[in-house]
Amino acid sequence: MSDDGRMSSEAELLAACRQFVEQLPGHEHDLLASFDEALVPLMLLAPERRIWRVNHKFTELFGYTGEDIPTLSAWFELTVPEERRQEVQARWEERLKRAREGLRAELLHRCEIRCKDGTTRTVEGICSAFGEWLLFFFVDLTEKLWLEDELHWRDSLLHSVMNAMPEGMILFDEEGAVIEWNPAYARSTGISVQDALGQKCWDLQFRALPEEMRTPEMYERIKGVLQRFFQTGELPERLRFREIVVERMDSEKHFLQFHSFPIKTPRGYMLGGIAHDVTQRRRNEVELARYREQLEKQNQELRQLAQAIRQSGSTIVITDLDSCVVYANPKFEETTGYTVEEVLGKNLRFMQSGAHPKSYYEQLWRTLKAKQEWRGEFLNRRKDGSLYWEYATIAPIFDDDGNVTHYIAVKEDITARKQAEAEVQLLLSLTRGISEARDFLEALEIALRLVGEHTGWVLGEAWIPDPHGILLKNSGVTYLSRPEDESLQKFAQISMEFSFPMGVGVPGRIWASGEPEWQEDISVLGEETYLRVKYARLAGLKAALGVPIIADEEVLAVLVFYTDHSQVEELRLVELVSSVALQLGAVLRRKQVEEENLRLTTAVEQSASTVVITDKQGTITYVNPKFTQLTGYTFEEALGQNPRILKAKETPLTAEDYRNLWRTILSGQSWHGEFCNQKKNGELFWESAIISPIRNLRGEITHFIAIKEDITARKKAEEQLREYAAMLEEQNAELDAFAHTVAHDLKNPLTIVMGFSLALESKWQEFSPQRMDQYLHTISENTKRMNNIIDELLLLASVRGLEGVELQPLEMQSLVDEAMQRLTYMSEERHAEIEYPDRWPTAMGYGPWVLEVWTNYISNAIKYGGTPPHIEVGATELEHTIRFWVKDNGPGLTESQQKRLFVPFERFHQVRARGHGLGLSIVRRIVERLGGEVGAENAPEGGSIFYFTLPKAAESD
Repeated sequence: MSDDGRMSSEAELLAACRQFVEQLPGHEHDLLASFDEALVPLMLLAPERRIWRVNHKFTELFGYTGEDIPTLSAWFELTVPEERRQEVQARWEERLKRAREGLRAELLHRCEIRCKDGTTRTVEGICSAFGEWLLFFFVDLTEKLWLEDELHWRDSLLHSVMNAMPEGMILFDEEGAVIEWNPAYARSTGISVQDALGQKCWDLQFRALPEEMRTPEMYERIKGVLQRFFQTGELPERLRFREIVVERMDSEKHFLQFHSFPIKTPRGYMLGGIAHDVTQRRRNEVELARYREQLEKQNQELRQLAQAIRQSGSTIVITDLDSCVVYANPKFEETTGYTVEEVLGKNLRFMQSGAHPKSYYEQLWRTLKAKQEWRGEFLNRRKDGSLYWEYATIAPIFDDDGNVTHYIAVKEDITARKQAEAEVQLLLSLTRGISEARDFLEALEIALRLVGEHTGWVLGEAWIPDPHGILLKNSGVTYLSRPEDESLQKFAQISMEFSFPMGVGVPGRIWASGEPEWQEDISVLGEETYLRVKYARLAGLKAALGVPIIADEEVLAVLVFYTDHSQVEELRLVELVSSVALQLGAVLRRKQVEEENLRLTTAVEQSASTVVITDKQGTITYVNPKFTQLTGYTFEEALGQNPRILKAKETPLTAEDYRNLWRTILSGQSWHGEFCNQKKNGELFWESAIISPIRNLRGEITHFIAIKEDITARKKAEEQLREYAAMLEEQNAELDAFAHTVAHDLKNPLTIVMGFSLALESKWQEFSPQRMDQYLHTISENTKRMNNIIDELLLLASVRGLEGVELQPLEMQSLVDEAMQRLTYMSEERHAEIEYPDRWPTAMGYGPWVLEVWTNYISNAIKYGGTPPHIEVGATELEHTIRFWVKDNGPGLTESQQKRLFVPFERFHQVRARGHGLGLSIVRRIVERLGGEVGAENAPEGGSIFYFTLPKAAESD
């Protein structure tokens, strides 16, 4: 409570005391009742210093009754601590004396009273005298003083926090006057705390504005906004958080991020603010911008070099003096498989393959420590364990004082070149060797040895057909990488005892297909797939590769190579060994072999990628020699042209593809894709291209670089692979159907023959001659059925296997007559009628095959025609072909039957069918091999029409 409040209470108590004293004479009974019920603590002291009476409020406050404190001395002894008792008693005695002498109220000193329960309370007292009697009034100040201390503590804490905060803090009261202005805000604005306190917020804000902004209009605007706030509490959002500029008295400008917030009070609205001085940050930003500009100018050449390194097609690595990596470009990751993070700080020796001797690296370091550049080749190991070759240029990097600080290595991946060189060398050695060989077996021996030494395979063997072409036998020529290995010798000896029919075992399958075969691990195969598996396991053989040696479409031999470890198929190895087989097959064509070797050698020597650089408009500014070699355009012819000179007329890329290409590279990104281009001579070729932008020092795109690889061979190989896969799928389907036919149609008559034969063998004595004839006739008929099935299967196989059949003009009437002669018995049995045309147009074909077509069509017409069958045969000339047809008078074909026509091993009319489902599939294969097509349809007037087409014969002069 303030001093004014305390004095007001004292005056009220003094007035109450005077009133009490004045009313005491004659009203003792009423006054005593009022005394006891008074709302303030009272104590009445008799003249003899005896405490005559205390009221209820007194006892409630202090806990003492009149019996507890009979005298004033007892009061002091119980309530005042001993160390202060004398001082307090003396002050009271002085005030009591003055009260008696002046018969007036006296204010007693504030003191701490010890209550009966041991607590302490701070009180003030007033004594009023009337005669020798004294009346004491007490006021309890304990709670008031505690609240005052708490408020003072909180106020001190708030001031301490605000004074210690690095951010500026201000507070305006409901009238807009400053009541808080901490030192941090004073430092930022230049206005001291003493000068700010009590000032209006709009005056201070206007005062802190830069001089050029201090206009009367601005003052009124600021004042209007702030006065509206103090009236309504509405603070515009733009004023809640903003950056302001203040100008101090010393003209120094400070930048503040200022956050304002309203505070609602019972009297209205106060305004608080927190300011973060960002002047130093602004200065740092200006300084940083100036530094960046300076750094940009200083590092232009370095950025240009870094850009070239990042975009380089070469591997670039920078190491410290201990050969630990400090930088590697993206090409390093692409080449090695290691990320930059995996190699940073590591010595590159972990990539060594062990192929180079220690002296090789010692010579390298002698050169570098002499501050000279070193050039050479490395055989290193990628992350996946594969080996690769690189050609490296390693040079020291010097500081301004001429000291070596780092080393930089620029490396080119020459693995393909090395492999190509080795393969070319292998082919050249093979060509010389087999050309000088005395006979075919010696040529096989040379081929096995050279291929085994080049690939590292442990064993190679050669298989050749026997003179009858029935079995594939071991040639007796074997290559062993470890001749001293007894297990390998044992396998080679055992293999001499084996022979393979066509399609059986690895050699037999290759002999049948004419295609290479790769087995990742023969040791896990069953004997039905690999007959010698148990011997291979004993010898430790795993992966196997077999290739045919073919000349003039005939398999002359089969080469099979083995490793001592499992290995997934490598197309490059397959292609390489197939090339060897091709050389062997063409041993008598030496000139062609030499030309092929020359072509391969040339291709290997010029195996670098095509590089083209254009300006931003797409005009060619540079091409490398590979471009000239590949396209046929000289450097002079290409310079100044647009790459569209290579664009093929029927390119697979659309206009939208080209627009996407340009959008990609103009946006600063790299474009990956493939082109079908055209050489100068009109020849088409495929390229895989990466086109990337080249930027100048300002980051602007000035040129584009295209790095392209010729993938024509790969594209052709992919197409051939798709065709081969489709062919395999078709052959597999036919093989399944073939097995079905053999298992059912061939087995049924065989079962009948066996059953009747066993009956004849065991019971022929009991049979009558008629029954004997019946059994023999049944055996004969089913034997004929089996023979017919086998003949047609052989015919189907011959149609599949024969290539290059020579087409001749056909005498079609003769072929139809011969077919009818074959079907005489069937025709007479069914009373068939057949109509022929007056003349036959001449078509081209192969007589024996076309005879089978007529035989099949006419026999089906007899079987499935009407009763009796009426058959028409004829021909219809088209523009380039002739359509031959057979029409019957049968019930026609359902839609389901038409869908299954000409599918191998399908048949209809199961009850009446005598065939086995091969006929129409043979017809289709024959006609397609002859360049025609087959089909069937229902005749409008009833019956079916089966047709086939053949090319027209050229008209003779």
